[in-house]
Amino acid sequence: MRLTRGGKQNAKGAGQEMGGPDKEKLVPPAEGTAVPNGEETAVPKAAEPGPVTEEDRTRSEEGKSAGEGGQEETALAQEDGQRRPDESSLRSQLEAVQAELKSALDQAKEFEERAASLQAERDEWAEKAKIAYEQFLRARSDLDGFRKRTERDLEDRINRGKADLILALLEVLDNFDRALEAAQKTGSAQAEGVQGAYASADSSASGQALQSFIRGVQMIRRQFFETLAREGVEEIPSPVGKPMDPSLHDAVAAQEGGGEHGTVVAELRKGYLYKGMVLRPTRVKVIR
Repeated sequence: MRLTRGGKQNAKGAGQEMGGPDKEKLVPPAEGTAVPNGEETAVPKAAEPGPVTEEDRTRSEEGKSAGEGGQEETALAQEDGQRRPDESSLRSQLEAVQAELKSALDQAKEFEERAASLQAERDEWAEKAKIAYEQFLRARSDLDGFRKRTERDLEDRINRGKADLILALLEVLDNFDRALEAAQKTGSAQAEGVQGAYASADSSASGQALQSFIRGVQMIRRQFFETLAREGVEEIPSPVGKPMDPSLHDAVAAQEGGGEHGTVVAELRKGYLYKGMVLRPTRVKVIR
């Protein structure tokens, strides 16, 4: 049985109470042991253990508990010592991760602000581009309209200039028509006067010359009109025997009876169109 220091003292006290103080007893030497001068050697005898008290048991259990508690505390201290470096390392890692996360969040916030700024700038430039494009379209439309008006005005001026010139040339054409009409009447009269057995060679030669003149004038008149036709001039068809059209005809004379009212009975001067428009109306005589 394990005894504490107090237990030993108690045992000693118990021995004293039972037999007084321990005394050395003479024990005969062991066999083969030399004893000088034949004297007996005193060998101390171990004290015999006394009875175990309740107090001894309590102290023994307390010692055991203290020993076990010390071992447990030592194990906990060792475990705590092992755990603490791990917690410190984890805390350092956590702080590093938190710092990186904060830096990443700051960068993300900065990127968001930059993106918002760029988006606003893009929207602003898009609006400016839209306004500029609309202005360009209006300017181009105005330019196209101005060019068309200019071309139309120029064409109108050219056409008016041509029309004025053509009107003057139509007077020359009218003179050709009058000359042909007079020559044809003269030729007809001469032909009637020289008919019969009394026709002379001179009158025959004169008639041939007149016919040659008429053919020459007709050819010149035809070439002259063909030149005008290439510029867009065309004759208004003869309205004789048809109702008068106020947009094409100009009634300058009338006669009583002889047909339906408003019917054209004679063409007094030819009319002409220039590029589909009336350049000069036809002068006519109608039935009143």
